[in-house]
Amino acid sequence: NREGVDVSYEDAASWWQKAAERGNPDAQCNLGDCYFEGEGVPKDFQKGSFFIFYLLIIENQNNFFF
Repeated sequence: NREGVDVSYEDAASWWQKAAERGNPDAQCNLGDCYFEGEGVPKDFQKGSFFIFYLLIIENQNNFFF
């Protein structure tokens, strides 16, 4: 439950960026979504697409689907 805790999309995007750069697929997906929605980062369809499609290409090699 998030009672009493401020939601910071900027902090979340920052941490997801760090994890995405280290190859974490969940972070890559979440960061791509942040860019699509403009939550915590400037809205950027190209960057969002990069993270999502990179994830699909790389993880699909390991038979990963979401």
